[in-house]
Amino acid sequence: MQKAEYELPAMLRRAIRGMYRQCKCSVRSEIGEGLWFDVMTGVRQGSVLSPLLFILLMDQVLKQYKTMEGDHSGTMVYADDAGLIACRVPKKSCKTL
Repeated sequence: MQKAEYELPAMLRRAIRGMYRQCKCSVRSEIGEGLWFDVMTGVRQGSVLSPLLFILLMDQVLKQYKTMEGDHSGTMVYADDAGLIACRVPKKSCKTL
């Protein structure tokens, strides 16, 4: 992510990092609570920041894609779904099953 494009105050950046540092979860069911485990990826479920963080990430992914490829008519994005359609695929990247 380009720092200049999304300039956030240092205090807000530290707060967001703190929210995601050393996250742990456990599964709760009818028979009780399971063991705690570390969460290494993803955004927090139910957090008001999660949609914003997702939007910022997807914005950067799509901008990088647009700089790599010339024609963007095959890019379709809606909510949390994205589809990239390639009209031509280089032979080097094709794999035979």
